[in-house]
Amino acid sequence: MKKFLLAVCLFVLFYNVKSSAQSRYRFPSAIPAQYDFNAESEYNDLVNSMGKDFTPKEASRFSEDVVAMKMNEIYTGDVYLGWTEMEDYLNAVLNKLMPDSSKGKYTIHVYPSTSTEYNAYTMPDGSIYFNVSLFAEVDNEAGLAFILGHELSHKLRRDAVSTYKKRIELKKTSKRSSESDSEKELIAAAYSRENEQTADSMAMLFCNKAGYDVRYGIGNLYKFLG
Repeated sequence: MKKFLLAVCLFVLFYNVKSSAQSRYRFPSAIPAQYDFNAESEYNDLVNSMGKDFTPKEASRFSEDVVAMKMNEIYTGDVYLGWTEMEDYLNAVLNKLMPDSSKGKYTIHVYPSTSTEYNAYTMPDGSIYFNVSLFAEVDNEAGLAFILGHELSHKLRRDAVSTYKKRIELKKTSKRSSESDSEKELIAAAYSRENEQTADSMAMLFCNKAGYDVRYGIGNLYKFLG
């Protein structure tokens, strides 16, 4: 009976997603209080979290870019503001995946995005953006959990920060070598592949511990790779 009720709930959610995607989303005339944020405060928090591996200029530039991207998402209509059913559901799944050691330590929140691209992505401040079209294409909650677990891994491992550091190092190295642009692009791509592969592995571990059938997660991965 529980499985049947879950299937019914998922069907209703999928139906509502597809119906909503077909109608034009109306951006509110005022930003709801729960979505507003203090840009200066978030900038300072990011700068202070960068650590000693970055110069003040490097930390400032990175933090400025992150805050600007978040402002763009929230204030230009790229995020559904007030679709509480979807937002609460996505965050409930994320909470199942969150390691106990990380609960209360990080502020991580999933936002349903209006983008029609089959994609989800994470920002260094802990914001995860889950595109509505991607939700409409996953086969079940286990597949959805795998995607969220993948994005959760990026945040917990600070992949965006480590990639930024590697790019700085690569840029400095290229100035002292005869390395071609194509070779530099290959090295940068290798860093990205490493992060993605690790995120997939971590997602499987998160899903398995949360009680999801990881086979669905793997199937969902191949679906989007193909």
